Amino acid sequence: MNEEELKEALGTALVGAAEAKTLAFIKSDPSLLGWPPALPIELAMGESSPREICESYNISKERFVEFTKNSVFQKAFADAREMLQKDGMAFKAKARMQAEALLPESWRLIHSLHTPANVKAKLIEATWRVAGFEPKETDRVMGSNLQININLA
Repeated sequence: MNEEELKEALGTALVGAAEAKTLAFIKSDPSLLGWPPALPIELAMGESSPREICESYNISKERFVEFTKNSVFQKAFADAREMLQKDGMAFKAKARMQAEALLPESWRLIHSLHTPANVKAKLIEATWRVAGFEPKETDRVMGSNLQININLA
């Protein structure tokens, strides 16, 4: 993404040093994969050739070769194939594609000065839960079953 595209995606008019700092921050956004979130799924579906899919996203052959050498992309493609074999193109698969596509928006909202704290908290909580960082019931410390009754009668 070039600086003009970043400015457009940001949707705000920034000036000078603040603009450079914000653009550098967005470039460090881990929600941006470097490829369209649906690309591994579309390739796994096999409804179009890789060439046609890449053309639809304006991805050059050289860039596509870079993706295929990337271990994160390889994992995303393997996960997409597994998901499609298991679920078909069910509702869950479509929801996963949307969730991936919404990560940059979530990142932008969490880091925006104009987003209310309660919205930020919910987005962060949802991100943790989906990422699997939320403790499961079995991980929580169970309280003691010790009970003390004092009868003063």
